[in-house]
Formats: sequence, C-alpha cells, structure tokens
Amino acid sequence: MYVAKQFLKPVNLEQYPNYASIVKYPMDLSTIQARLESHFYRRVSAVENDVSHIYINAFEYNLPKSDIVRNASVVSDLCLEIIRNKDSSDVKALYQQVLEKYRIQDEKEEDEPKPKKTKPTTFATTSDPCWKQQCKDPLEISKQQCKDPLEISKQQCKDPLEISKQPEDANLFIDLANNITRHSNKEQILELKADFEKDIHLLSEQLEQISASCSTLFDKIK
Repeated sequence: MYVAKQFLKPVNLEQYPNYASIVKYPMDLSTIQARLESHFYRRVSAVENDVSHIYINAFEYNLPKSDIVRNASVVSDLCLEIIRNKDSSDVKALYQQVLEKYRIQDEKEEDEPKPKKTKPTTFATTSDPCWKQQCKDPLEISKQQCKDPLEISKQQCKDPLEISKQPEDANLFIDLANNITRHSNKEQILELKADFEKDIHLLSEQLEQISASCSTLFDKIK
C-alpha cells in the first residue's frame, strides 16, 4: 500500500543524520517482519509496541500535522487491527475501516467551532492625544522584562534538573500516551503490567547467573 511506503525500511541515516539523536527506538515494517519470522517476540503486546513506534517515531521527528505523521498513524492503526483480528484475511477491508474512522474524526474536527478572530489593533496617530502613552507602555514593559538579565538567567539555571523534568511540548507527550493506550482497556493494561513484572524477574535471574559465572571465572584466574 502506498500509505506504508515510507515505513518499509529503516530510515536512511545518511539522508537524515540527526534522526538517531531524536528517535531513541527506530522501527519499521521490515524489522517487525524479520522479528516475526525469527520468533523474536514472546508476546503479542511486544509486536503491538513495535507497531505503535512507527507512529511515535514519525510524530517525534516530523511536524505533527504533516502527511508522513498522518500516514504513520494509519499504518500503526491498520497493523494493530490486523493483529487483533487474526481470523480476518481481508486486509483491504480493515484498511477501509481505519480510513473511515479517520474520515469521521476529520469531520468532527471540522464541525468544532473555530476560535473567533481578534479585532486588529489600531495604532494611534500623532493627532491622538494618548499616542505618547500608547508608545510609552510597550517601552516600559520591555524595560521591565530586561531589567536584570543576569537575574533572569540565574533563575532559569537555578535548578536545571527541575527544568529538564518539564516537557517542552506537553501535547506531544499526551499524543504519544494516547496513541499507546487508545486501544487498551483496563484488563489489557493489567496484563501488560504482569508481563512486564515477569520480564523483570527473568532478567534479574539471568543477571544473578551471569554474576555467579563471573565470580567463578575470576576465582579460577586467581
């Protein structure tokens, strides 16, 4: 499908050298296919996570309203529908369902009332007796804002850790969270939590085994 064309292979880092510094978990359809064929995934939720990252990565790297982000969202939703409808072999029908969902969503957004346009600012003329005051106000504001740039910079750098905790764009994180959980109900979330705890326990056991093996090896070396 044309909509999936941009997500068939890994992003070319020669064409987009800063991609790796922005996207922490690159994902594409060929990687998912290879992982499925090699039985890499232990749970369906892991496949769903990789599929969701096609949209998440596109959203992080591109403009939110761009066509590539829209296509990535469609591809992710379509793949999730395919995963959750194992008995259905009609991918085109599922694709039409996803497109219909987006069409309805677009119509709702168009029907929403648009914000009223603000009345354009009228500038005073020299014949207006208050023109001096109108010119003076923005000057006073700018003076106040630039009163002590050193103090402003000190305040901004007072606690860089706290600043880093605040998202630069809250909407981005909200959209990403919604994308991950929009198809999940309470039972699925609890199941994912249980799976995550099992994986952590398994990793802990493997780390203990590695640690014991290393200790034995060091004893032999001594």
